[in-house]
Amino acid sequence: MFWTRDLGFSAPALVRVGERDRVRASLAYALGVWSRRGTHVTTTINYGDRPADVFPYGVDSLPLILAALRAAGAEDPRVQEVPSTKGLL
Repeated sequence: MFWTRDLGFSAPALVRVGERDRVRASLAYALGVWSRRGTHVTTTINYGDRPADVFPYGVDSLPLILAALRAAGAEDPRVQEVPSTKGLL
């Protein structure tokens, strides 16, 4: 399972302790699922790559994923594996 909120809160600390590649891999996974499924940024991705909002709508999901992207250095050209966010944001 993937929790947007957990990644959003933990990404800065994970990057500080040298886990930038893991954060980027998590972001690539989540953005890829949302893109393939044609859905918005959700609170959760369940087993079987099924995006869902645990609450009627997680208003903090988008800001938290953006914060994680920033913490991971999304402006860095090495983050090429992150799929397009067109239609997700």
